[in-house]
Parts: sequence; C-alpha cells; structure tokens
Amino acid sequence: MSLQNLLDLSLSRSLVKEEVSEERLRQNLDAIRKEIAFYREYPDLFVDAIKGPNCDFKFRFTQRIFLRSIMRHRYVYCVFTRGFSKSFLAIMGLMLKAILFPGCKVFVTTGGKEQAAMITISKVEEICKLIPALSNEINWDRGVSTKSKDNVKYVFKNGSELDILAARESSRGQRRNGGVIEEVILVDEDALNEIILPTMNVDRHIPGHGDETDPDEVVNQSQVYITSAGWKNSFAYNKLIEILLNSVLFPDKYMILGGDYKLAILEGAVKEDMVDEMKLNGEPSVSAIKAFTSYQRGRQLKIAC
Repeated sequence: MSLQNLLDLSLSRSLVKEEVSEERLRQNLDAIRKEIAFYREYPDLFVDAIKGPNCDFKFRFTQRIFLRSIMRHRYVYCVFTRGFSKSFLAIMGLMLKAILFPGCKVFVTTGGKEQAAMITISKVEEICKLIPALSNEINWDRGVSTKSKDNVKYVFKNGSELDILAARESSRGQRRNGGVIEEVILVDEDALNEIILPTMNVDRHIPGHGDETDPDEVVNQSQVYITSAGWKNSFAYNKLIEILLNSVLFPDKYMILGGDYKLAILEGAVKEDMVDEMKLNGEPSVSAIKAFTSYQRGRQLKIAC
C-alpha cells in the first residue's frame, strides 16, 4: 500500500458518516417534497445539481428552454434541424420524468421498432456516460433492464420504466403514462391514433397511495412530438396546427418549439461551412467555388457571377 493510500485511509476514518434512515427522511419530508416539485419545473437545474464537479457537460441556453418546456407542458411539438440535440434532450426528459415521478411508464416510438430501439439505446447510453448520476438511478441487474436491436426496457430503482412502443397491432392493450414520438413525419396516422395514444388512458398511480392518481400531473398523457421540417398537408403538419391552436387556448398544457439552422450555428452546434455545403448538395461545394474564384483572380480575369 502506498503512502498516499495510507493518508487517504486515515483521512476517511476521521470523517463521520450519517446513515439515511427512514426517520430522518420523515423529519425532512416537507422539504424533500418542495425540492422535488421545484426540480420538476427546473429539470436542467436538477441535472446541474447532480452531475458533479468533474462533469464537463453543460447546457446551452436554448437546451434549457427546450428541457423545461417538455417537462412543464403535456403536449409539445418540436421542429428543429439536425444538430440541435432534440432527440438527446427528449430522451433525457423521459429519464428525468422517470426519476421525478416514481412508478411512471414512459416510451419512445417512431416509424419503425428497430429505429426506435437504436435511438433510445444510443441516447440513454450517451446521457449515462455524460452524467453518471442518472445512470445510478437505473437498475442494471441482469434480466431487469434489457436491450436488443428491436426491444429496449430500462427499469429505474423507484419503479419507473422507459421502453419503446411499436406502432403496430402487438402494442394494443399496453399501458403507458407518456412518451416521445420521434420523427413524427414517419409515423402512420392511424397507428398513432388507434394504437399508441390509447395506451396513455391510465394515469400514474401515486406510490404509497394504492390506486390513487393525480389527473393534473403533467406526466399523464404527455406527448412530445419531435421532427425535422417536413411537408404541408401531411399528418405531421396537421398535428402541428392542432397543437398550435390549442397552445393559444390552453398555454399551460400546449407548447410549440422550433428553430432553423441559424440557431444551431449561433450556439456552435453546427458549423456554418457544413450548412453551406449541404445547401449546395449536388452542386460545387463552397470551398471549391472559393478556390476556383481565387485561381481566376490570380490570373486577373473577371468572373461573371
């Protein structure tokens, strides 16, 4: 054993450890309830509080707005370009709901089951790697939380569950409290309305209170629609208009969020050169045009643009 290890051991023995007992929790129950209620409204501050001093993860300003919006509103429609981290934040929102609303069941669905599984696994693993404290809330025991190419289920230590839900007949009769509809533009309208949405007709049971529920809880029937820009006169577009109109009548329940490539560039999520090249896809790239222009100017020739 090294000298440093001996010093560390001596230091640890000088510290006094206090056990977290049921009695201590009951004595501070009111304060704990207030803190949980606060973090349900400010989930980004919850992440800031638990991520630890050595974590390099930081929210961008618009990401804080996004996360607060999907935690405070029951119906949210989000249209952003690639690079905004909309899927990352939406699934982080599901994980936070699972932690802050014990015993809830939330899901991810999209056009295909394998695609939903791939998105969920990659984002959950990325989040757990960035913020280990969130990983500690999941029960990783063998046979409890499972994942495969077409089936994913994460069970939390407080009894909550996060899984994928296929937009097909096999999902009929299942029960969930809320979920994320990824790339809603690819989801079949009939499957969503007849199979997915009816799974959310049962509210979350409050732990320790039997079958008692709170119908006003934002997690019940919560629907977060995620997509990039699509086409008018499509099902996704009509759903956007529906939520937009309801957001005027019921602003506490409905929310519309959106942003173009300029927002991603402004916050450094996407490079401007990359966007320029994507806009000119199939045409000469920006860098090629600049190089050609420079060459021609070197020969003192005029270029008609």
